[in-house]
Amino acid sequence: MAFAGFGLFVLLDLVAVVVVLVVGSELDSAVPAMVGTGVLALAGLGGGGGLLFSRRVRRKGLGIGLIAGWVVLSVATLGFATGLNPALYS
Repeated sequence: MAFAGFGLFVLLDLVAVVVVLVVGSELDSAVPAMVGTGVLALAGLGGGGGLLFSRRVRRKGLGIGLIAGWVVLSVATLGFATGLNPALYS
């Protein structure tokens, strides 16, 4: 289930990045990037952390996958895919 969680986060991240780029280009402000960062952090870290406290093994695996997806995409894209790169806000 960890691989499913990883894939789920990658899919969620892809959708979020496209939405943030489209909305951000129309509004010409940093607010969409900040909101996107919060949503991705809440989904990856908050959702994954919440699933880790579940008693079911499959849910724990999904939670680990969500957290691992957030971490791997943050490191691999230097924070661009998860909104951690400060250059996005300028």
